[in-house]
Amino acid sequence: MRINSWNLLRNLHSYFSIPWLCASDFNELAKTNEKLGGRIRPYGQMKIFQEALDECGLRDLGFVGSKFTWFKNYLNGGLCGRG
Repeated sequence: MRINSWNLLRNLHSYFSIPWLCASDFNELAKTNEKLGGRIRPYGQMKIFQEALDECGLRDLGFVGSKFTWFKNYLNGGLCGRG
């Protein structure tokens, strides 16, 4: 479904000729250094996302706080939020 989301962004971008803001957690990585541990994210998947951001003129505005905000809690068998 991710590719559908990136195509939707492209479609929305084609309707406007003025600057626009899209604020969301896309639950995707644009660069490998945005992830620590676990399975390696496929390069092609990140590339498709980055291409969609570039085509739409979208930029990461950055953040303040902990770089990594969640982790898998293997001891308790679930996911734990951290922030």
